[in-house]
Amino acid sequence: MNIREYISSGILESYVMGELTAQERAEVERNMDLYPEIKAEIRQIEETQEAMLMQAAVRPRLSVRSAIMEKVAESRGRTVSIRGAQSLTFWRFAAAASIVVAILASALAYNYRQRWKETESSLIALSRQNTQI
Repeated sequence: MNIREYISSGILESYVMGELTAQERAEVERNMDLYPEIKAEIRQIEETQEAMLMQAAVRPRLSVRSAIMEKVAESRGRTVSIRGAQSLTFWRFAAAASIVVAILASALAYNYRQRWKETESSLIALSRQNTQI
């Protein structure tokens, strides 16, 4: 097995992102046990990804932090309610869906406009031809 080629194939990045099938994941884990270079590369990918995410992170407002800390203080000894997380997930999904619908509608509108212009041009050409005849 060519380790450098395997590392540069992109499968390790997919492994770190959790985008592999169970079989591919098992293969990567098997190779990690056999080759320390692969394990080191995965560690480096994870560290790089974490550094990039930390750079792009947005610090929440102080009020958000306070609200979270209050919730944690209230939930000591009890399970934490996930109703807020479910609501947030719904709104994220709704926002993503509306963006997809907007992009799709824009693409269809552009496509229909192009067809309309072509039809208009054809009509003008046929009208001229009819006038000549």
